[in-house]
Amino acid sequence: MPQQEATVPVDSLVTVACEGRNVSTIEIDTRRPRFSGPMAIWRRAARTIGLHNTETQEVVVRRFLSLEEGRPCTEFRRAESERLLRAQPFLATASVRTLDDGAGGVLVKVETIDEVPALVAARYRGGDWALGLGNDNIFGSGTRVIVRAEQRAFYRDGIGAAVEHRQVFGRPYVLTLDGMRHPRGERYVAELGHAFRTDLQRFAWHTGYSHRKDYMRLRSDDGDATLTLPLRQVTWDAGGIVRIGPPGRTFLGGGVLTGERVLPAPATVLVTDTGFAPAPAADADAGDQYAAARSVRANAVGGLRVIRYRSARGVDALTGQQDLANGVQLGLVVGRSIPRVSRDNDAFIGAHLFAGMGSERSYGAFQLDGEARRAFDGPRDWDAILGSGRAAWYFKPARVFTSIASVEWAGGWRARFPAMLELGDREGGVRGFGDADMAGARRGVVRLEERWIAGPVRGRGDLGFAVFGDAGKVWAGDAPFGVTTPVAASVGLSVLAAVPVGGQRLYRADVAFPVRGPGRGVEVRFSANDPTRAFWTTPDDIMRARAAAIPQRVFAWP
Repeated sequence: MPQQEATVPVDSLVTVACEGRNVSTIEIDTRRPRFSGPMAIWRRAARTIGLHNTETQEVVVRRFLSLEEGRPCTEFRRAESERLLRAQPFLATASVRTLDDGAGGVLVKVETIDEVPALVAARYRGGDWALGLGNDNIFGSGTRVIVRAEQRAFYRDGIGAAVEHRQVFGRPYVLTLDGMRHPRGERYVAELGHAFRTDLQRFAWHTGYSHRKDYMRLRSDDGDATLTLPLRQVTWDAGGIVRIGPPGRTFLGGGVLTGERVLPAPATVLVTDTGFAPAPAADADAGDQYAAARSVRANAVGGLRVIRYRSARGVDALTGQQDLANGVQLGLVVGRSIPRVSRDNDAFIGAHLFAGMGSERSYGAFQLDGEARRAFDGPRDWDAILGSGRAAWYFKPARVFTSIASVEWAGGWRARFPAMLELGDREGGVRGFGDADMAGARRGVVRLEERWIAGPVRGRGDLGFAVFGDAGKVWAGDAPFGVTTPVAASVGLSVLAAVPVGGQRLYRADVAFPVRGPGRGVEVRFSANDPTRAFWTTPDDIMRARAAAIPQRVFAWP
């Protein structure tokens, strides 16, 4: 009888460094989170509406790997493969190990656990409501699908949907289609790109189109009516970059063509609880300082990355693993309008700067983003100066405790379009002041938070608690009807959770108590997001005023 070859279980193999060895085999093990207890309810609800959960497909995971069978293995490629998998929003945990295959090569063992794919967002206030339902990993393909509905008395019904396909054509190209008709305003986006995610990439590119109609806030009158300027904006971009230099010390260069058209309405409009209304005669021309704009710009793009990553647990996430960027990265966009196809004769500059250093025990970082425009017709002054940023320090004196101190700021000078930053904005404002109708051209907020990890709950998820304090203010600046507020401060308690154990997505309930300033009572906020994906995300109220060629869209830094 022929002798059968013995099979050695993978679990019995010894972990080894892979430098200088060839990859003989890649084994991938994908798992779903545990759907038991309360999570079983979500699973049944998802199945009811046709969103069946399936563990991530093996081929989806394989496409994010920088290692290939039959090719040499390096520690850098192994670490980058693991980091890129952890960066995917549909995966809660990921590990890439190299094992001795007994024949001089290595077996690569990849293990992943999915995030809970159900996406739910809801809001109810005074009879008005909004609901969003979706799946972040439909059929295990890594594709996000969301449907939204919204109802507001005396306005039209809102409806929308979004699809994000993260592996178009079997490549790590991301296609985004997002459309929403709000009760007031609308927004439609189409994007296709290959973001620069790792120094192993040679090329990155992006193309996109966006159309939106919005009612930009100018002034709020005691919450009964808001003076707004209707505005329609169309932007598009197409361009790419190429890597120059070795991984770890990378230069990036390229170009991007951008277009922008903004049409403010000839008169302001009141947004009230009973529908739209004409603005008082004294305020009808309050938006006259904002003129229509149309530009097509040719932009040169440059960048520098000197970044290494250090793995850590329980920094931004509750207990989840993330990769802390150590080093410096800089992005710069410089553009000039093309005369024959542009109404504006101007130059544009946008910049991004990030620096970080530290480890799991102590980590500090800051990020600055800014842009400005200079017109060549009339007075050659700089305008449309917009900026935002964050500086933060994380300190873990023990495994179950994390202290976070941060400063966040955003502002505009000589803005070409309304950019009113609210004191109690949900993304960038002071918690506890959601009902404070105060806004200006600039905002600064200081945050302190102390977290305590209570531990895993029956192996299904992590539970934690936090105490926090916020303090901030807005400055009127040159915003029409802007106000300068005294310092507003709040303190509060938070309940934190992550599912599954070690998941990166953070579910939190915040209860904020105003202790100084124009607060109107206790505010409760619920949120679910993944803070490990980006050190800083620009709040939407300043993002809407920015141009199409900002460095984040061109580079999409990890």
